Amino acid sequence: MSFTIIAALPETNELGIASSAGIPCSGMLIAHGRPGVGLVATLGWADFGHALMGLDLLADGRRADDVMKSIVGEDPGQSRRQLIVAEVSGGMAIHSGVGLDDWKGHHEGRNFVAAGNYLSGPEPVDAMVDSFEHAKGRLAERLLVALDAGQRVGADRRGKTSAVLLVLQGRQYPPLSVRIDYSLADNAVTELQGAYKAFIQKTYPLFPRFDWPEKISS
Repeated sequence: MSFTIIAALPETNELGIASSAGIPCSGMLIAHGRPGVGLVATLGWADFGHALMGLDLLADGRRADDVMKSIVGEDPGQSRRQLIVAEVSGGMAIHSGVGLDDWKGHHEGRNFVAAGNYLSGPEPVDAMVDSFEHAKGRLAERLLVALDAGQRVGADRRGKTSAVLLVLQGRQYPPLSVRIDYSLADNAVTELQGAYKAFIQKTYPLFPRFDWPEKISS
């Protein structure tokens, strides 16, 4: 029901997620983070309780693989879930249930994971991987470039209705959270890019202590 990328940049202490789906308000269902702790993405036939459980376990010092085993092992509906657990240090774990609607799958790279389900094919995930690995700039920009690449070659089979960007940067800064909950033009990823640019250009200058980039490429 979505295509998603989670990545960490340990050198800048950033951890973030970008995702798009063919249903309204997918951001509230997918992206869950806690500064200084980690991120959990609940995808497919998502269970919000998994996000709470995952973040609590990460906060207790458990590693991503161990957290995933705890969640999936207690879930009778795990075959219909797609779940990503990410540590602030870059450690990640992913589960793609065999009962998810095709196309479903994921790719694990160095400090990032790209995943999708209910897609027209693997192309969106492959495109996100390639774009993220070659993108430059801060994490938010690289995630948006990757998400845009994914939407250009396939996206959710139902459309591009909503999208979300969430980036954590340590405990001393508020999370960067940008969402498009319902795109009338069925163009949520492009609108998400525009909303991020508006934040950088109009909101960021009001808060000079925020360690976000002062300029982004057009």
